[in-house]
Amino acid sequence: MEIKEDVMVPLGYGKFARSDKIISLERIEDERGPGRRTVVHVE
Repeated sequence: MEIKEDVMVPLGYGKFARSDKIISLERIEDERGPGRRTVVHVE
């Protein structure tokens, strides 16, 4: 994985996070359905 500074990552619904501030991602373990999103942990 390449980490770049000052790059904005779209999280959906008009929300963005800086790529160098994202700590981890939690995948969806249940069946994917409407409104289910990946959990993003930001510093």
